[in-house]
Amino acid sequence: MPRYDIFISYARTNSVRVEPLVELLRKKGYRVFFDQAEIFVADKWKERLSRSVASSRVLILCWSKEASDSEYVRYELFRAEGLKKRVLPWLLDGTELPKLVEIQGIHEQEASKVFEHLQPRLGRKLRWQRAIQATLVLLLICAAYSAYRWSQRPWVLAGIVRSTANEAPLKEVTVEIITPDSRHFSGDTDGNGRYAVFIPPPRPASVDILFRKPGYESDHETSVTTSHDYSMYLRPTNKP
Repeated sequence: MPRYDIFISYARTNSVRVEPLVELLRKKGYRVFFDQAEIFVADKWKERLSRSVASSRVLILCWSKEASDSEYVRYELFRAEGLKKRVLPWLLDGTELPKLVEIQGIHEQEASKVFEHLQPRLGRKLRWQRAIQATLVLLLICAAYSAYRWSQRPWVLAGIVRSTANEAPLKEVTVEIITPDSRHFSGDTDGNGRYAVFIPPPRPASVDILFRKPGYESDHETSVTTSHDYSMYLRPTNKP
């Protein structure tokens, strides 16, 4: 079922007066339901009208003596009110509006003047809504892709290794990391005792880490969190 910005509710005998406004609205970029162009052979009138009112944002009520006598106009109005659609009355003559329409009608008769009164109440056009929706969807896709790429980036476990004897940084310490899925990665500390081991995704919550250097020892493999750097002290096995 297509969607519309505006549903035109009118009596057929008022067609000549209503058509200039319909043409102007369409020129301004609004999608308009006007039964003469939208209802086709074999369509069930009331069913088609009901669905079209439901799929429109605004109903313009072209009110006149003929409209007040029209079963279809009253049906469209009641349907719009029941769905809480915005109803904008255009008064083609002095016929009093139904009591359920609690909004001031437009008395202008020239299409351009009527449009000036209507425009502030018509809201954003469907094409702009769809453009905004498409943009939001694209942004969500981009955000999801960025989050996926971020989750798939290599991560690094880093820290510094020192001696318990004098807290001096230890170079050439082999750092071995074992992930929960039994992947093994290793690296060595530099001259400042720092290490940084890059590991491909996925990033686990914790890993086992082991430090090895001849003449030094650590107590055992340590399970550490991967959410921050991890530093270690090694104990000399032969004190001077």
